[in-house]
Amino acid sequence: TLPPCSQQCVPEFGPSTSTESFDLSVVASGLDSPRDLAFHPTPGIHLGNYSEGRTFHPTKGEELWVVNGNNHSISIVASLGTEYQTTISRRDRGYYHYMNNVTALAFNEVKSSNRLEAQDTFNFFAVCNDNLNDYIGAKEPNFFMGPTLYDTDVVNKRGKMNTVNRHGADCSDPADQCFFLHADMLHESPACVGIAHDPELLTAYGAVYWAFDTTGDRSGNGGQLVRFDFSQPHGPGSMDHSIASVRRYPDIKLYRDDFSHSHAGMIVHPGKRILFISNPGKNGGEVTAVRIDTGRYSRTAREEYPIFSNRLPSFEYSIYECTEEYTFASGIRNPSGMALSLDGERLFVAERAGKILALEVDSGTVLQTIDVSPMGYTTIGGMAVSPTSGDLYFVDIDASEVVKVEASDGECTYNSLLNSGYKSDIEFSQKEFSANCG
Repeated sequence: TLPPCSQQCVPEFGPSTSTESFDLSVVASGLDSPRDLAFHPTPGIHLGNYSEGRTFHPTKGEELWVVNGNNHSISIVASLGTEYQTTISRRDRGYYHYMNNVTALAFNEVKSSNRLEAQDTFNFFAVCNDNLNDYIGAKEPNFFMGPTLYDTDVVNKRGKMNTVNRHGADCSDPADQCFFLHADMLHESPACVGIAHDPELLTAYGAVYWAFDTTGDRSGNGGQLVRFDFSQPHGPGSMDHSIASVRRYPDIKLYRDDFSHSHAGMIVHPGKRILFISNPGKNGGEVTAVRIDTGRYSRTAREEYPIFSNRLPSFEYSIYECTEEYTFASGIRNPSGMALSLDGERLFVAERAGKILALEVDSGTVLQTIDVSPMGYTTIGGMAVSPTSGDLYFVDIDASEVVKVEASDGECTYNSLLNSGYKSDIEFSQKEFSANCG
């Protein structure tokens, strides 16, 4: 057996693994069982300068969105890290369905996609909900549940009803309390604990998301990976789900943890086209990697999975098989949150109980680990990296806080653990393949 690789140093943690050499700062507290968080790609486009009788400063700092499972809401932390920082809570008027036990969110961050402006879903986000659609205990669950899509642009789309008041009219009065109004919803992943946007450039709207469906075929043998393409979102105020594409990948087995308040991180590496998934119940905990551009159509899913969004033929509901997957990292106890460094070279994976691992994307090797449990953080949920500073943030579910990892000072470098000759051979082969095969 080879000895474990020695710990190195990543800039997001700093030059030491001891708890005395990195700091944590609480940037938001008083949340309600936060499960996930993400930075808005265009701060200020939702709240503007004034909303719900409050003043905001859209040009000051970043904007962090946090989903709260217990009260089915989103907390928007505006002007993060500045003197103007403030938090506002907002939820869907029909939160009992569209944000019921909301567990994960993901933004479309692809700014320069060359899509038509009227079709581009840049600044949209989707959430998934860990619920079987019981309307918060008011009804028997019917499994008609899945990701909900929202357009956050209120500033440039006045009158489009991306937010509404309590009567359901456009939230145009700056003194009114505003609610989200969904742009679309699909219903093939009840009890979903993770979601990731796909930064692909081939679809017309860019509204492709991957979801961790914990129910699978309801046989009790784990869940499945599901790809949702909202295709042509119906927009606020409509209930037409006939134009969409949903693909199930039953050969990608996903297993949730045993906690009632769960989150499973997912992220697509934009350059490698690999989807990384926290898979807490598989083999004691692992990160599963999926080459999402592989897989082939096998058959319709309508007979084997009879609950779906629309019965018109324009709604695609398919089973895909022969998808390439592999174990990226194993021996990770209850992996939860996940984030990618700005340069795409390091994948951060949280163990729910309080450790955060930095893994090299090219080799899958652990570069450095920090332990935040001595500071009282033992239920880590989602993680996110600041798009401007590269700093790492996480939510703790039981503490109901957003926490920033403050890297310790000092020089911090690391050596790649991937064989350089092997890496150069792979790069050469990829170039040859692209040149000769397209």
